[in-house]
Amino acid sequence: MIMKGVAKVEQKSHNPINWGSNVYHLIKYAGFRVKRTPVEQTLIVIVCVLAIMADVVTSRKLITEKVCDTEVCKLAADMLKATINDSINPCEDFHSHVCSGWKRDNPIPETMSALGNLHLLDENIKNELIEVLPKIVKYEEQDVRTKAKRFYTSCIDTETRQSKGVEALKAVLKSLGGWPLLGETIKKGYDWTDALAYAKRELARNAIIKLYVGPDDKNTSQNIIKVSDPSFGMKRDDFIDRSSEKVKRKIKAYKKLIKQSAKLLGSTKTEEELDSDINDMVEFERTLAKFSRTVEEKKDLYSKYKKMTVGRLHLELNTEQIDILLLLNKVMNNITELTNSSEIIVMELDYLKRTCKLLEQNTTKTETIANYIGWTIVNGYGRQTTKEFADAFFEFRKVSTGIVKATPLNITCIEKANYYFGLPLGNLFINNRFNVETKMEIENMVVQLKVAFEELLKTNEWMDNETKKKSLNKLNEMITLVAYPSWLNDTKKLNGFYEKIGEIIEGSYLENTITIAKFHVQTSLGRINKPNNRTKMWGNKIAGVEAYYDPKSNKIFLPAGVLQPPHYQVGLPPALNFGAIGSIIGHEITHGFDN
Repeated sequence: MIMKGVAKVEQKSHNPINWGSNVYHLIKYAGFRVKRTPVEQTLIVIVCVLAIMADVVTSRKLITEKVCDTEVCKLAADMLKATINDSINPCEDFHSHVCSGWKRDNPIPETMSALGNLHLLDENIKNELIEVLPKIVKYEEQDVRTKAKRFYTSCIDTETRQSKGVEALKAVLKSLGGWPLLGETIKKGYDWTDALAYAKRELARNAIIKLYVGPDDKNTSQNIIKVSDPSFGMKRDDFIDRSSEKVKRKIKAYKKLIKQSAKLLGSTKTEEELDSDINDMVEFERTLAKFSRTVEEKKDLYSKYKKMTVGRLHLELNTEQIDILLLLNKVMNNITELTNSSEIIVMELDYLKRTCKLLEQNTTKTETIANYIGWTIVNGYGRQTTKEFADAFFEFRKVSTGIVKATPLNITCIEKANYYFGLPLGNLFINNRFNVETKMEIENMVVQLKVAFEELLKTNEWMDNETKKKSLNKLNEMITLVAYPSWLNDTKKLNGFYEKIGEIIEGSYLENTITIAKFHVQTSLGRINKPNNRTKMWGNKIAGVEAYYDPKSNKIFLPAGVLQPPHYQVGLPPALNFGAIGSIIGHEITHGFDN
């Protein structure tokens, strides 16, 4: 019977086996009821096989079954049983039988557009950090954990944000060269490339052109400057597809947000002037979006890869609008000096050429360009100011995502703290309640999954030998960073990583956000021409649930946050742990062989 034993978790002893051979035979004779790629079929079966391995192994010998009745197993059994809906016949609708109980007990909150176990775990981590971070007192004033606490405190300080936020943002815009949408006249000699470079170097924002440092896609051991297209204020498709009513509502809401932002900053323009300028600016952004490629097209990492000298790019662009060497050196100020013979990687040459032609046209006003760069800053930092700004951005989000209730401020603030101070918050998280045994056990699990996958690659019949050879080599070179770096509890090394962060001051949330954002940009730019050590480059959010595969470094990152119930727990039978976290690991391995 399907229901038998649901409330009990069986613990069986087992001996080492030939993982690959058993998995291979199940692959060979498994029938897939939906059309999947061979690689997907492989990973699905790996996870399923490892999840039931205890049963497979013990079927070879008559071994007495032992029921796991520890507290950990009882809690896991209760959790599994709670997801089941006994009123539904499993033979008629198995999915609803086993899943609808969970859906019934976990309705999607009004602050979210989707909900799953990862979301719930993420919320638990945030609430834990909210409890832990404000209470830390044992660290010195200049310790990065203390700075993270001050950052969070400044974020939840609504009174100071309300009194200082608008003026602080206006000061930022003034340092950028002004925002014409406020009624300001552009100063004579205004150079929008100065504003663009300042936005990147000092404010960590890309506008019109994206400049960054990262591993060379064809020589990932080396870091190099890359030039590409930026992200936009809305999804690319929302700018381009204006036929649907849904997209029209988004465009209308987007323009309303820009207008409200200008008014909150004290714009002296009339309604008609604001509408006209905003229409010009949004049309300019829409044109840039049209020049960019689709998400699907960008999945091919090498289709637009072009390595060239700075001088060659200048000739390719063939314009007086952008002195690319001067722009790059403005961004890399005091980090390194580039020359026309310096090599860079251009990922979106077509976009850059078409953008330069647009900027040369007499119809593209300097005020429109300045307004767009200014809006990039307001769009990035407006929410860090007053309640009125936060409300305006939430109204736009309601239209663009469908959520109906704003996220509580303390949750938003801990998200920001974890985003910018991921390592120190990771330190607090693992020392609060993370089981250190987990790290070693997960590392062993990854090895087992890779061994099984290697055997499948060797024995499959649909790959030619050359492809197999390359695939096996890639699998062999794939590394996995599990939980947290070994040095995370070394206070000296932790503070050394954030040595150049600058001051984080209570009561200055916007300034603090810009300070830490600038630190991360400067750290990234500072890697230019330096070796890319993929074992040292950890994901920033240790106390997070986002596992991912990095194609540029051929590595998997499994943060400590995701290595918890219901995905993993020390003391549970292998079937449960392999079936949960094993599926996540298998999913990430698969990304090494897709696009």
